[in-house]
Amino acid sequence: MQERDAAFWLNAGNATAYPQHGHAFAQAKLDLAPYLKAGRVRRFSNDEELMPGVRAIAAPGHTPGHSFYAVESEGHKLLLWGDLIHAKDAQFHSPAIAIQFDVDETAAAA
Repeated sequence: MQERDAAFWLNAGNATAYPQHGHAFAQAKLDLAPYLKAGRVRRFSNDEELMPGVRAIAAPGHTPGHSFYAVESEGHKLLLWGDLIHAKDAQFHSPAIAIQFDVDETAAAA
């Protein structure tokens, strides 16, 4: 789990500071609890190689630790960008459009 996302979503005080994302804080706590309890969560920083050929790249905005992943093998590269685009018909035409699920709409649009 990206370290900035872990620090943000697992901090109970942030749920109060970001009430519009309260459901996401509750869901993160619920989803991660068994993995945290079992010691199965490893935090990583961006620009870190997670395993040979897979590197995390910082792309904050949607979440504080939103990441792209670059996968490289045999001279080929694939960039995975997760849920960066939520409304393709609108956002591909106008990339500055953000949505209510973005923690930092300005950074997400950038």
